[in-house]
Amino acid sequence: MSLYTNADVAQYYKNKYKSKYKMSKGEIAAKTIVLRVVSSLTTAGLVFLLTGSIGISAAIFPIDFVIKMVLYYYYEFAWFKLRKKWTKKDIKP
Repeated sequence: MSLYTNADVAQYYKNKYKSKYKMSKGEIAAKTIVLRVVSSLTTAGLVFLLTGSIGISAAIFPIDFVIKMVLYYYYEFAWFKLRKKWTKKDIKP
């Protein structure tokens, strides 16, 4: 016999996985851009160190920036949706 009802357990998990704040699409986009700038500069720096060519490094930078920014935006958005889905589920013990 359990001391907790299904509703108690569901509420516990709902609170456990609840975000302290909700991220808007704009916040996700801003976070994406900042991370991409830092990451793309790192990639460009590594390419320059490995090849010694500023041309190759400069050519790779915009490609890396755009592709990974789009991928990261959708990655964050998917986690946001998944987190919303998890907090709505009725979890049974």
